[in-house]
Amino acid sequence: MNTSDPEQRRLLGVLISVPEPFANEIDRWRRELKDPIAPLVEPHITLLPPLEVTRELFADVATHLADVASRHEPFDVQLKGTDTFRPTTPTAFVQVVQGTAELTTLAADVNGGPLKHTPEFPYHPHVTIAHFVPDAVLDAAQQALAEFEATFTVAEFGLYVPDPDGHWQRTTRFQLSA
Repeated sequence: MNTSDPEQRRLLGVLISVPEPFANEIDRWRRELKDPIAPLVEPHITLLPPLEVTRELFADVATHLADVASRHEPFDVQLKGTDTFRPTTPTAFVQVVQGTAELTTLAADVNGGPLKHTPEFPYHPHVTIAHFVPDAVLDAAQQALAEFEATFTVAEFGLYVPDPDGHWQRTTRFQLSA
């Protein structure tokens, strides 16, 4: 089989959904700021950014993620304030101020087995509110959510794949169960 054939590859990502009511507030701002990705994926903390794998590995991915989830306990995350990745990338985000160590360890474990790859950037947990928009919009995003604060328990993460229209859909939930 030719694994360079796009029909033999599948795009996926691994995310932690931001729960309600916090997701609604973040999403409202993302849409108001016209973040181009806002309509395509819910507010989240990325554990594994979009990665293409062969279709044969896809079953191994689910087994790997279930194993990862079984080794981690639920933990608390606190989001507070904003920051930016400028000038490296045009991105404004809500900061993770509690749970960073747990997220970093979890992301490192997810990035193993059939998902092992060399990331483009070092892992930095965050919730994107605007990217690929003009600097003035990034500034507005940072200002709009500067006082934002949320605390929630992370008890699961999800495997996501894009549908034909580019909307990311969760296909499987993995409960943290150590």
